[in-house]
Amino acid sequence: MGNPDSGDAIGMTAVLAEEFNQLHGETYDPKKPPSLQELLKAIHDLPPENRRTALCLSGGGIRSASFALGVLQGLAEKQILDKFHFLSTVSGGGYIGAWLSVWRKCVGNDSKLMEMISGRREKEAGRLSPPKEGYNADQAFMEPVELSILREHSNFLTPKLGAMSADTWTLIALYIRNLLLNWAVYLPLVAAALLVPVLMREVLDSTALRERVDLHHWALATAVALFTLAVFTSVRGRLAQESKHRVDQRAFLWLELLPIYVASVLVCFYSVGRCNICGGSGCWVEKITPIMTTVAGALIYLLGWLEAFRRYGDRSTRRNVPTLSDPFPPALLCISWGIAGAIAGALVGWGLVIARGHAVDPTLIVILGVGWIAVSIFLANAVYLALTSISKVGDVEREWLARSSGWFTAMTVVWAGFSALVLYAPSFINIFDVYWSILIGGTAGALAARIGSSAKTLFSFRGKPIESLSMTAILSLASALFLIALVIVLSSLLPSLLAAVAALFDWNVHPIRTILATIILCVGMVGLIAYFVNVNRFSAHSLYRNRLIRAFLGAARGPAAIRSQTSDPFTGFDRMDNKWVRDMIFPEEKGRSRLFPVINMALNTVAGANKAWQERKAESFTVTPLRSGNESVKFWPTGNYGSRENGLSLGTAIAISGAAASPNQGYHSSPIVGLAMTLFNVRLGWWLGNPSRPTSAPQESPPFGMVQFISELFGLTNNKSDYVYLSDGGHFENLGLYEMVRRRCHFIIVSDAGCDPDCAFADLGNAVRKIWIDLGVRIDFARINLEKRKEPDKKGQAVYCAVGTIKYPGAGERQGHIVYLKPGFFGTEPADILAYASVNKAFPHETTADQFFSESQMESYRALGAHVIETVFGPRGSDDPNAPIPPLAPYWAKIRTYA
Repeated sequence: MGNPDSGDAIGMTAVLAEEFNQLHGETYDPKKPPSLQELLKAIHDLPPENRRTALCLSGGGIRSASFALGVLQGLAEKQILDKFHFLSTVSGGGYIGAWLSVWRKCVGNDSKLMEMISGRREKEAGRLSPPKEGYNADQAFMEPVELSILREHSNFLTPKLGAMSADTWTLIALYIRNLLLNWAVYLPLVAAALLVPVLMREVLDSTALRERVDLHHWALATAVALFTLAVFTSVRGRLAQESKHRVDQRAFLWLELLPIYVASVLVCFYSVGRCNICGGSGCWVEKITPIMTTVAGALIYLLGWLEAFRRYGDRSTRRNVPTLSDPFPPALLCISWGIAGAIAGALVGWGLVIARGHAVDPTLIVILGVGWIAVSIFLANAVYLALTSISKVGDVEREWLARSSGWFTAMTVVWAGFSALVLYAPSFINIFDVYWSILIGGTAGALAARIGSSAKTLFSFRGKPIESLSMTAILSLASALFLIALVIVLSSLLPSLLAAVAALFDWNVHPIRTILATIILCVGMVGLIAYFVNVNRFSAHSLYRNRLIRAFLGAARGPAAIRSQTSDPFTGFDRMDNKWVRDMIFPEEKGRSRLFPVINMALNTVAGANKAWQERKAESFTVTPLRSGNESVKFWPTGNYGSRENGLSLGTAIAISGAAASPNQGYHSSPIVGLAMTLFNVRLGWWLGNPSRPTSAPQESPPFGMVQFISELFGLTNNKSDYVYLSDGGHFENLGLYEMVRRRCHFIIVSDAGCDPDCAFADLGNAVRKIWIDLGVRIDFARINLEKRKEPDKKGQAVYCAVGTIKYPGAGERQGHIVYLKPGFFGTEPADILAYASVNKAFPHETTADQFFSESQMESYRALGAHVIETVFGPRGSDDPNAPIPPLAPYWAKIRTYA
């Protein structure tokens, strides 16, 4: 099972056994982990008074944190809060969950802490906030310092408001600094990519190179070899029977698509050379004709097919003749494939004849030449499939060649569009003007980056004349506009860049050499800068994390924070505010732990191989004081994860869990929107070592982040790399419920303060669906009467919760119960809540994008949370013997009225 303090990765069952020992006593030997069935049976067999309970605090930024604060206070007042085994948090719920964990650690006494949180407090020197200005020192109510500091930081990103506030300008300065540092990596990389079509045009336009017969011979020979490799790979992918010999997407890209692209470029180079244009001495052939390329194409296809069949085909069928059951034996397939090759060769030869005309300039060859060859292969494949339509392997080949043709089409469109933008950039600039291009493109990109980071990407925009246009489509259009403008503007600056490099090396008469040198310099700069510009440290994450630490973890220290000698008087930050996740349990509580923190994140797998998860694009990832990881990448000791000395810090963990603005964001991910967000440095996610890799797991971040920069830029994140990309837990499941059901909790309270003004219950539905699919556990609600906001003059019945049943397999009659809490407004709330709601019509579902809460805003959500608990639980009644846990017995009858 592994030692939680040692550097070894373990599986999910061993992690659950470790947690069992922590919560219920030393039962399992670390060296002899139980089976999952034995462990689950032990959990279900726990006595009623010790059956597992969990409190889940959902994501939703500062709105969720404020509402959850009221829920915590209400549960403390009911003397229930300290009875929960697990505290499962996501995003904003993690802010307040971490605050509670640190405060609990500082106080060291749960009974005392519950009194302080709930309001049943006594005046104790040093524990209460100093009298506020205008109040008598003997005032009846004095709030604990931990709550007072929290209120001061409701606007946690910029506590001091105003245009001339140092907090505001610090935030702006940090963003600009990090943006510039990131662009120092991206711009040279983009410039190098833009120079590729420019280099190709210069090569094709070079008179000296056009006369080099030897170069044309080498280009043609290399192209033939590359085409043969691509054909061999294609046939191998369709014929191979053993999985180890089959061609996956990665192999296809490297062994078929890339060779075809390079070979196409070489053919384009050959098409403008002397041998193709006019022939002459030294040429292997005089002016290649379509007949020659037809024969060459047929031979290449036949050679590739025969070699692939020899290695990977069923050689026992090579002498088969056509029958009714197999009308196309291997011999006929081979002949049909050769015919397809002849057609592809003929089309390529026709292209060479067209290029021979002087009317076709090198720019058009660059733009259309690669696509011409890709389309030729596409058409040849179509003819082959038509000829072999009655083959018994026809379905396999149709699907395989359709997917490969899709890649050829994409290569054609992307290359043609990209190279056209680059090579015709001066013309575009003359039409639109550089300033308008920057303004329009920059505005579109900023819009996409800003809105793309919110939860609105799944909403719809309805109206006339547009009947229904998804926000995701709008953002994709804005992102595309930004990228087009970026390519045009940067391409228009390339001549100045090349002139500067030429002047540096005095290469004015060598444009090709200048372009090559510039590409090498750009790539070298990317590598050098990426080594120093840490992919994590210079994202927006650090800015966000440091302010979360100051607001929530600093507040939890209470009097210690006020009297601290380590606080910086200039910045206001204190290095002692941050704590380590591994320290968020009491060693003396082992065997009877309560409020065991489980911080939920999302491991992004936008480029993952699991086809069933193409919608999810993420996996659950948890961080607890014992272990960090998930089922697919295993679990690494938290005390040694992300840092060899102390492990992952609590501030980093809750910031990752709340990293909603991220280019790769689970089921919200859009590659083109993500690219715009990356370029604008809207990046709150964090790269950490893969827990299954002993070398990278203890590292704080990748030592050289170029691979991660590119993976984030193009949505290539997965769970197989040395480093994984973690972001907001809500990008997988926003309630924190999934992992509590995995841990077989018998009673769960869920505080769902996600933005849901229409009561669509998207987060609840998402959690229930994934729990059933992945864990085989059904959650049923008899009814859900929760409704969207009611106006004060249309008061409705105040319904804030729903009660459901968790049907655990193998648990018999010992099923679980869930109480689902949700903020609502029905016009029956206390006066202070009514007053705020009357002027804020979106309350209690104001946008998550608003992380700048005022005092009244935070207090209204906090008060609503406390009011919800008071309403749902009601006054203490007589004990109900059917209550799921003893502490809940006096309130169960009242709660069940919602069922």
